[in-house]
Amino acid sequence: MEHAPNVPECWECLEKQPMIVNCDMLRKFCFQEHALYADILDKTHEILQNYNPGESHRTGSEDACDVNCIVHNEEYMTCTWNLTGGNIKYTMYHWYVAEPAVECRNYIQQGGYNVGCNFSASDIIQFKDFHVLINGSSDSGIVTASNKKFQLQNQVQPFPPGNLRVNTSESNGLLLKWDAPMRAETCLEYEIRHRNNKDKEWQKVSVTTQTMFNLASVDPEKLYTFQVRSKINIHRGTTELWSGWSLPAYWGNFITDVNCIVHNEEYMTCTWNITGGNIKYTMYHWYVTQPAVECRNYIQQVGYNIGCNFSASDIIQFKDFHILINGSSDSGIVTTSNRKFQLQDQVQPFPPGNLRVNTSESNGLLLKWDAPMDTERCLEYEIRHRNNKDKEWQKVSVTAQTKFNLASVDPEKLYTFHVRSKINIYCGTTELWSGWSLPVSWGKNDTQTEDSKESFNTYVTVVSIVVLTLLVICLIRIERLKVIIIPKIPNPGRNFDPLFNNHNGNFQDWLGVSKDTLDGFKSSYYENVCIVSESPPDSTPSSVHDGSYDHLGRTDNPEKTFNPDNKGDAHPKFTSPAMMFSDITDFVENSRL
Repeated sequence: MEHAPNVPECWECLEKQPMIVNCDMLRKFCFQEHALYADILDKTHEILQNYNPGESHRTGSEDACDVNCIVHNEEYMTCTWNLTGGNIKYTMYHWYVAEPAVECRNYIQQGGYNVGCNFSASDIIQFKDFHVLINGSSDSGIVTASNKKFQLQNQVQPFPPGNLRVNTSESNGLLLKWDAPMRAETCLEYEIRHRNNKDKEWQKVSVTTQTMFNLASVDPEKLYTFQVRSKINIHRGTTELWSGWSLPAYWGNFITDVNCIVHNEEYMTCTWNITGGNIKYTMYHWYVTQPAVECRNYIQQVGYNIGCNFSASDIIQFKDFHILINGSSDSGIVTTSNRKFQLQDQVQPFPPGNLRVNTSESNGLLLKWDAPMDTERCLEYEIRHRNNKDKEWQKVSVTAQTKFNLASVDPEKLYTFHVRSKINIYCGTTELWSGWSLPVSWGKNDTQTEDSKESFNTYVTVVSIVVLTLLVICLIRIERLKVIIIPKIPNPGRNFDPLFNNHNGNFQDWLGVSKDTLDGFKSSYYENVCIVSESPPDSTPSSVHDGSYDHLGRTDNPEKTFNPDNKGDAHPKFTSPAMMFSDITDFVENSRL
């Protein structure tokens, strides 16, 4: 291969530049099967001749940049580089001083391209120069990254510290402890950040070579959060490679509204509210001078413990009762502070029962009830009452007795009473009132009478509306039935409106008959009128023949012929057909008589 330098040229190069490269490395470049390595060898030879330690050299049209090596907690190392573009195939060679170059045996790939190299702990040697050389090839040219040198003790990045735990100190402060991430604890320094739930910013403290931190003057009602990170100190290396922050550790009132209530001295519940996160809680409780015991009967909600039930035998009054709630989650360990209760101050009675009211001898009302607890002397009561005319409740307190007298009542009003109870000042210090009892009433329930009247009026109104609706429906149905049974006779009058409005009563024009057609129906001959009648019994013949014809509607002689063409002759006088028909009828009737 003509591009490969011979051995003397190689040694001459090595003498000019004290690099950890030997002829074996160059031969490896030269005698590869692919011809491209010959060009790479020429480029590498050129770089080796112009090498300046610590300076990065590049040739070709592409580039490999940001080459960096990190030793992770002294357990393994990664050397990575960023791809700036193009389809570049990278190969990486590494070596320590006076040792031959070796190609990476465990590449880190991304999208099918080499972007880094993994090294095991046995490959890591501190306080000795570590060199890398990255060569790359692409369709547009050859890329060669120069020999880059690292001191690996300055490239160590520890893991975050683990197993953080917080406890109270003897000085009423907090003692934070953790485990070092590396076996070489003396080579590490730490930074602690902490804050409580009232702080807006983190407070940071540095600690060297020790794995503990003391925080004084803490408030048990606040929640404190701690985190720790680590790095190699100046005695081992020069670096700013901090680890990530550890998982948080908590101390204080992480759980809100932690409370224990003794219900009527029959049983007790201790409950807490979860402020967030999937936390698994365990509760421990004890009395002074007694060992801690875990809750035996948890109260659960959606699979998480939110409280603990206690029987009457577990309740001891006038003795400090301690609880401690521990929780664990994916984000760290949660520990609440020791909470202390005096259980006689945590008693909440049941509401009084069996309320009854009667008239008293002074024309008042006497209210009585039953105490909810056997220790009646330890209870005080509050009564609230009002009548149906009052807007506000009137309240009265009663101590160590179970009755109340209300004077000056109006029998026309309705009075209502409620009672509640709590432990009095002689048996405890508490404001835990019971709920209000069921009500009891006395008097005239005018409200019910008015309500009844109003209900009756409403009922009557609704019934009336329904009846009227049914009547309207029946009338509509009857009218339809009438139309079906007795059809309505149509009025023909409107059909004759054009006769009078348009033709002024002219029947011929209205029908549209021509004059010629109408004349065709006229008679072409004329007959004399001949009246035949019977003579009345008392009449003479002359009276018939010589008599007058005025009653027949004629004034002329019937024997005289009427000629319509003779205008000089007298015309007979006719009456209307209806009058003529009437006269004939009268004549016939008279003849019968």
